[in-house]
Amino acid sequence: MSILEKYFRYSYYLTLNYMKHIFCVYINEAQDDVHIYTRIENVFGHYVEDFQQYVASFKPLKVFIGKSTIIPRTIVSGSHGSTYDGNSILLKMDTNKYIFIGSEIYSFTTEYEIVSFFSHLGDLNRSYPHAIDSEGNFYFLARDYAVLKIDDETNRIDPYEYLHNVIKNIGDTENIKCLHIGDEKYYIHTSANPKEEYEKLVNKLEPDVNTLKTCFGNNLAHIMKIEYKDDTIKPIYENEFIELLTNYNKKVGLRHISDITMNLKSFNGDFNDEFPSWEKEYKNQKDKIKEQQENDMFNSCPLHDLDPRSSLKKQTDKISTNDGCIHYKHIITGYIYSWNFIKNEWKPPYEDEKNKLACLFED
Repeated sequence: MSILEKYFRYSYYLTLNYMKHIFCVYINEAQDDVHIYTRIENVFGHYVEDFQQYVASFKPLKVFIGKSTIIPRTIVSGSHGSTYDGNSILLKMDTNKYIFIGSEIYSFTTEYEIVSFFSHLGDLNRSYPHAIDSEGNFYFLARDYAVLKIDDETNRIDPYEYLHNVIKNIGDTENIKCLHIGDEKYYIHTSANPKEEYEKLVNKLEPDVNTLKTCFGNNLAHIMKIEYKDDTIKPIYENEFIELLTNYNKKVGLRHISDITMNLKSFNGDFNDEFPSWEKEYKNQKDKIKEQQENDMFNSCPLHDLDPRSSLKKQTDKISTNDGCIHYKHIITGYIYSWNFIKNEWKPPYEDEKNKLACLFED
């Protein structure tokens, strides 16, 4: 029996984001029985028959079918109308508990009951899903994971446009010109998750934030500075940056969606254990990137051909220095090799550093 024959009494929808269908969602006529499939391995088609890998099943109280209605954004993209119904879907599991199905699947908690749900498509069919609760709070369900109350009817037309203006306006509100990170300048934006925004900025440098904290501790003011509109520049520490964004968010009413869970096993539904959670898949991808960055760092060493990676010993995580470097010791010669991750270059080994930095290494 084919999958279409199995669900011949069901309606089906293909979720869509960036020109790519992610899930096929089967919903019965009563809208109280939902089954989700994704593509089988090594299949990249966009036909419903290509989605035969079972993901999960749910028994919702209500189903919201995301529609891409006519607003300025969808007029420009041309992606509006019934053809795009179901490009993302929202399931009501309880009064304040919902499951979002779009380019990812996750559960979350709302402050009040959801009354409406839209999923507008912009250029390249980028999805902009949002839900609205009974008190006028807007839940931004893609990328930002933010909650913001919008009273003005004009701003409700395209809520993501309004959200992005709120995010960008922190610079004008707090009289900030830009951020200095290493040798680069960046406009400051807020986020519903200030700590995540801080780590995202710090990760623009290499290596990643965890390695930076190993060297500098939690206070990374050595590499991040804030420039105000009066041209004054000062270092900004992690706790100060988070406090700055948090206080601004309170002024504008921006907060993070509660209790987001991206692990499919936590949902109240059947789950195929062979299908990896998106959380695990995301972590694996980050680990691969980190490993590649580490390999590139070693390969850039001018003595790499003579001193292969296996003969270099990294400093212990218990000890750090404040010179912008992470240090490696050659296990045969005892020389110290120092990678300056602010200048992105290797420091040449000096004989006197062998004794000076010996405390960084444990036998």
